[in-house]
Amino acid sequence: MGGLLLPLRFLRNPLEAMRLRVVLGCLLGVAAVALAGPPTWLPWAAWVRGQLPAWWMLPGLVGVLLVAGAAILPGPGADQGTRCRFPLWPTRHRADAVALGLGLLLLLEPLLHLAILGYLSQHAWSGAEDLLLPVSVAARPGEQLVRIAVLCLIAPLAEELFFRGRLLPWLAGRLGPVSALSISSLAFAIAHGSPLNCLVALPIGVLLGWLRLYRRDLGACVLVHQAHNGLFVLAGPALVTAPLSAAVLAVGGSVMLTLAALHGPTRWRALPAGLALAAGLALLLQPMLALKDRWWADGVARLAARSRCEPGPLVARLDSWRRHGRLGGERNGLLRTRFADLGSDAGRAARVWLDGAAAVAGDPDEAEADLRAALRVAAPPPPLSQGATAIAVRWPEVFALLAAEDPARALALLGPEGVVRVLHDAEGRARKLILAAGERAWPGRFASVLLALPPTAVRALDRRHLRQHYPDAETLIDRLEPASRQAWRP
Repeated sequence: MGGLLLPLRFLRNPLEAMRLRVVLGCLLGVAAVALAGPPTWLPWAAWVRGQLPAWWMLPGLVGVLLVAGAAILPGPGADQGTRCRFPLWPTRHRADAVALGLGLLLLLEPLLHLAILGYLSQHAWSGAEDLLLPVSVAARPGEQLVRIAVLCLIAPLAEELFFRGRLLPWLAGRLGPVSALSISSLAFAIAHGSPLNCLVALPIGVLLGWLRLYRRDLGACVLVHQAHNGLFVLAGPALVTAPLSAAVLAVGGSVMLTLAALHGPTRWRALPAGLALAAGLALLLQPMLALKDRWWADGVARLAARSRCEPGPLVARLDSWRRHGRLGGERNGLLRTRFADLGSDAGRAARVWLDGAAAVAGDPDEAEADLRAALRVAAPPPPLSQGATAIAVRWPEVFALLAAEDPARALALLGPEGVVRVLHDAEGRARKLILAAGERAWPGRFASVLLALPPTAVRALDRRHLRQHYPDAETLIDRLEPASRQAWRP
């Protein structure tokens, strides 16, 4: 780092050089924070991001600025000529510092996940769907390696060099440890941009700052920071919503704290303390999981209530979660309660999907609104088709009008079996509209739907329609069972 300070050596007054180093180091830190924050902070931040051809260049540029700022900022005691009490790399590595930091981190992680869900349950966030309903997307091996290298190795090292390696000790020598910890942790949180990221980064910054002040080991801070980033990069957003993640992390944290205590002078107390901690966590785990489920359901309902939330992606994510066994009985019931009064299209479509064959609509207006919302789902999963069919069977006139507007999408929503069920009870104009929509949506193939009607549901209108649109109608009728053949030939 000394090479970066050569331009400052022309100053003869050491105090002036020290002040200039402080100003330049802080300016580089502020520039890194502004660049890492939302593009709306500075007018040129969005332009800079637009010029970067790859996503990893932004954290790389921020890391370079932070390392340069750490190199320029004076170390603690530099202006008094005293020996530094906060060396960057201690002469001997203390494993208990790493175990202590990792143990506290693993115990803190479930609380951070709970805080994220609590925030999303009260505030709409642009990326909420990726946190509340993450879907697994296979990443290319090369892309995953780049993410690990940048987010798990390089970025934590650069941030720790600046915030805990230089800024925290420099502030501690002038303002005291409490003020230094508060200011450096707040700056570290602001550097992460959005309020949700700040909510996570602030307690992490306090933990890392306390570890730096308590053990003087920057290496332990780097390893703990890398472990935190690695959890999110490798496990993904599912770490926040998975029901058992809190239990696994809490057990790991208690084990690491026990190992840290075994290295201390009172190691004989480590085993009883570890057992007591495990018992306390066992008592708190169930209420925490219940609160986590409630806040998750509140967040999903708030997401569905947004006017710009599309029904298709939301239903697709929910259906993927159900197929992978992530929607247990408790979460399924919570979603039913939260979606009961939602009037948005996404909320209505999700409610129809949740209810499935038991879906109901109290009046024609509600039936029309629910079916229109379901029609916005381009690839309806089976539960949504079953729910839409149940509503259409109850209100065939409503479905007939929608089918006349968009035959292809309306009939694709119900499927052939659903159309047969609706035709079973449809009469008059509604039946005529559905028959016309069927020919427009499935020309030449709608005969198979008509011929699947039960014998008691065949009407004179169906017979005329079949013979008018299909020259081989008699041949098709001959292939039916006797009861159905008799129904089509009165």
